Amino acid sequence: MIFKSPAKINLALDILGEEENGYHLIDTIYQIISLFDVISIKRAKTNSIKFEVKEGEKINNKHNTVQQVLEVLKGRIKNSYEIIIKKNIPAGAGLGGGSSDAAAVIKAINTIEELKIDAEEMRRIGAKIGADVPCFIKGETMIGRHYGENISLLPDLNSFKEWRDLYKVLIIPERRKKTKEVYSSIDIKLCGKSTDKTKKMLEGLKNRNFNKIINNIHNDFEIFAGEEFAHTKKILEEKEGALRALLCGSGTAVFAVSNNPFYVEALSRELPNQRILSLNQ
Repeated sequence: MIFKSPAKINLALDILGEEENGYHLIDTIYQIISLFDVISIKRAKTNSIKFEVKEGEKINNKHNTVQQVLEVLKGRIKNSYEIIIKKNIPAGAGLGGGSSDAAAVIKAINTIEELKIDAEEMRRIGAKIGADVPCFIKGETMIGRHYGENISLLPDLNSFKEWRDLYKVLIIPERRKKTKEVYSSIDIKLCGKSTDKTKKMLEGLKNRNFNKIINNIHNDFEIFAGEEFAHTKKILEEKEGALRALLCGSGTAVFAVSNNPFYVEALSRELPNQRILSLNQ
């Protein structure tokens, strides 16, 4: 069987504090986007996981989020599986690829094994693996609270014609970062200053006020993203006329939307050594 696991962006991300265990409290608005890994699952004599990755990508075939799913569900699964993941979502770019793969495998095993686990329980299972996993279980636009794992569904942004009609692009630098390392390097005193924007975005979603959504996109990690992000943002917003260029999660990818098409060839000249993906193809 073939399953797709999508990427996500964070339309809003507020870092609200740090607990004694080192984990950070956040409020974030997740949005699923049209970039997918493709997962093939079939029964086998023993469990095996293989990642088909682009040149330069590195994923451990033995220690990864999909392996964690099999371990968490071990007591419920009757069969063994060969799982092959074709990676289109780059690792370490803030797009949630590993979390999405885990969520897709949870849903796939639930279907194949006829476990009849509902969405809320699947989210609880996913939260044992990672804070972003629950957002990929069901829904397109969601708010995540606590560490991001407490999910509530929001009005689907894809139901807004204004959003569907926008041109969308991803800029993916060669440089990648692990989320844990990014969180450990931030200054918490500089964070949590834009919670009013999150409230306004929630109002915009509820009241179908698209301008309120676009005008309140923000991400606390942008404060710490550095010169490369600042340069990319400037090119996209000031030179290419993007409505908004947004750091994806904790970085390093940048997502941008515009009323006009992005010209990948021109962007490639402006932003050398960065992978550019149009999401309107």
